[in-house]
Amino acid sequence: MTDWDDEGIEAAIAGDDADAAVEAAEAIAAAAGFPGDRLEPDGREWAETHGVPPEDLVDRALRRVRDLCAGETDAVTLAELRDLRYRLGDAIAR
Repeated sequence: MTDWDDEGIEAAIAGDDADAAVEAAEAIAAAAGFPGDRLEPDGREWAETHGVPPEDLVDRALRRVRDLCAGETDAVTLAELRDLRYRLGDAIAR
Protein backbone atom coordinates (compact mmCIF):
# COMPACT_ATOMS: atom_id res chain seq x y z
CA MET A 1 0.00 0.00 0.00
CA THR A 2 1.31 3.44 -0.96
CA ASP A 3 0.57 6.87 0.45
CA TRP A 4 -0.44 8.55 -2.83
CA ASP A 5 -0.12 12.16 -3.91
CA ASP A 6 -0.12 13.54 -7.46
CA GLU A 7 3.64 13.22 -7.86
CA GLY A 8 3.62 9.68 -6.50
CA ILE A 9 0.86 8.64 -8.90
CA GLU A 10 2.77 10.05 -11.88
CA ALA A 11 6.07 8.52 -10.73
CA ALA A 12 4.46 5.09 -10.28
CA ILE A 13 2.97 5.17 -13.78
CA ALA A 14 6.38 6.05 -15.26
CA GLY A 15 8.44 3.82 -12.95
CA ASP A 16 9.77 0.29 -13.12
CA ASP A 17 7.66 -1.20 -10.31
CA ALA A 18 4.76 -2.96 -12.07
CA ASP A 19 2.76 -3.41 -8.85
CA ALA A 20 2.99 0.31 -8.03
CA ALA A 21 2.03 1.17 -11.61
CA VAL A 22 -1.08 -1.02 -11.40
CA GLU A 23 -2.02 0.43 -8.02
CA ALA A 24 -1.64 3.97 -9.40
CA ALA A 25 -3.60 3.09 -12.55
CA GLU A 26 -6.39 1.68 -10.37
CA ALA A 27 -6.52 4.99 -8.48
CA ILE A 28 -6.61 6.94 -11.76
CA ALA A 29 -9.42 4.75 -13.13
CA ALA A 30 -11.39 5.24 -9.91
CA ALA A 31 -10.92 9.02 -10.02
CA ALA A 32 -12.16 8.95 -13.62
CA GLY A 33 -15.34 7.18 -12.49
CA PHE A 34 -14.36 3.58 -13.25
CA PRO A 35 -13.27 1.97 -9.96
CA GLY A 36 -12.27 -1.66 -9.76
CA ASP A 37 -12.27 -4.37 -7.14
CA ARG A 38 -8.50 -4.11 -6.56
CA LEU A 39 -8.52 -0.46 -5.49
CA GLU A 40 -6.40 -0.06 -2.35
CA PRO A 41 -7.58 2.27 0.47
CA ASP A 42 -4.88 4.87 -0.27
CA GLY A 43 -5.79 4.81 -3.95
CA ARG A 44 -9.44 5.26 -3.04
CA GLU A 45 -8.57 8.21 -0.83
CA TRP A 46 -6.53 9.82 -3.63
CA ALA A 47 -9.37 9.26 -6.12
CA GLU A 48 -11.99 10.69 -3.79
CA THR A 49 -9.98 13.82 -2.99
CA HIS A 50 -8.41 14.39 -6.41
CA GLY A 51 -11.36 14.70 -8.74
CA VAL A 52 -11.35 13.73 -12.39
CA PRO A 53 -7.76 13.27 -13.59
CA PRO A 54 -6.51 15.01 -16.74
CA GLU A 55 -6.91 12.98 -19.93
CA ASP A 56 -3.14 12.83 -20.49
CA LEU A 57 -2.68 11.12 -17.11
CA VAL A 58 -5.40 8.58 -17.93
CA ASP A 59 -3.74 8.02 -21.31
CA ARG A 60 -0.32 7.43 -19.73
CA ALA A 61 -1.87 4.96 -17.28
CA LEU A 62 -3.61 3.19 -20.15
CA ARG A 63 -0.36 2.90 -22.13
CA ARG A 64 1.49 1.56 -19.07
CA VAL A 65 -1.17 -1.06 -18.38
CA ARG A 66 -1.21 -2.02 -22.07
CA ASP A 67 2.56 -2.56 -21.88
CA LEU A 68 2.15 -4.68 -18.76
CA CYS A 69 -0.50 -6.79 -20.52
CA ALA A 70 1.90 -7.47 -23.38
CA GLY A 71 4.46 -8.99 -21.03
CA GLU A 72 2.14 -10.89 -18.69
CA THR A 73 1.98 -14.69 -18.87
CA ASP A 74 -0.22 -15.48 -15.85
CA ALA A 75 -3.83 -15.85 -17.03
CA VAL A 76 -5.41 -14.47 -13.84
CA THR A 77 -3.14 -11.44 -13.69
CA LEU A 78 -3.66 -10.83 -17.40
CA ALA A 79 -7.44 -10.86 -16.93
CA GLU A 80 -7.15 -8.31 -14.12
CA LEU A 81 -4.87 -6.10 -16.21
CA ARG A 82 -7.24 -6.30 -19.18
CA ASP A 83 -10.14 -5.27 -16.97
CA LEU A 84 -8.14 -2.25 -15.81
CA ARG A 85 -7.13 -1.47 -19.39
CA TYR A 86 -10.76 -1.52 -20.53
CA ARG A 87 -11.85 0.74 -17.65
CA LEU A 88 -9.11 3.25 -18.48
CA GLY A 89 -10.12 3.10 -22.14
CA ASP A 90 -13.72 3.77 -21.16
CA ALA A 91 -12.56 6.77 -19.14
CA ILE A 92 -10.82 8.23 -22.19
CA ALA A 93 -13.77 7.53 -24.49
CA ARG A 94 -16.14 9.33 -22.14
